[in-house]
Amino acid sequence: MKNLIPLLTLAALLALPSRIMAEAKLGLETGFTYREVQVVFDEIPVPMKKLKMNEDSIGFAVRQKLMSRGLKPVPVSPTGCALRITFTFGVAPRGNYASCYVHCALVKNPLYYGLPIDRGLDSTVYTHGYGKLVGSHPGIIGETVLKGLKDILSTFITDYMESNAAYEATFADKRLRGIDRAIKGNSFRLRQSDQNFEGIDLWRKRYEEVLKAR
Repeated sequence: MKNLIPLLTLAALLALPSRIMAEAKLGLETGFTYREVQVVFDEIPVPMKKLKMNEDSIGFAVRQKLMSRGLKPVPVSPTGCALRITFTFGVAPRGNYASCYVHCALVKNPLYYGLPIDRGLDSTVYTHGYGKLVGSHPGIIGETVLKGLKDILSTFITDYMESNAAYEATFADKRLRGIDRAIKGNSFRLRQSDQNFEGIDLWRKRYEEVLKAR
């Protein structure tokens, strides 16, 4: 009988949906609007541009990857967050080998969450990053970089969606939870600010749409 209880408990846990068992990764929660993702790029290195890798071609690949997982690229985030992508690129002196460190991280504006930047925070806070070093002959480095980028995006997206899965319940019960409660509590002050917080208006609009939906 003593052995039976733990077995029954384990069976019950295994029967739970995977999204319930998934744990949120530190810093990746953005609330019920998480499917709207703003993407920003650091300046792409000049050697990459010379090899025909630019923001347009790389941005297209990123948008395709996001949309394939049910995420929507947007010009402005409702929660002051953005997926930031950076590249560190170099070519060997003989020109026969090129390497690139591809990195992405979710960055947040702490003011959206009621955290004043005059208390030791920058206006942009970086969460856990995802990176990969790739390399190949310069003639095919473009394909190599895109593959490396897609690899780290796959890992990021999985962690990101698992971290926000619990917020799907907002569409059913119309209740704010977790990080969304902080955003709502701080929204009035942001709307009265002289600074441009366009995202907070989008957030309030999305929440009004949830409340009106049947």
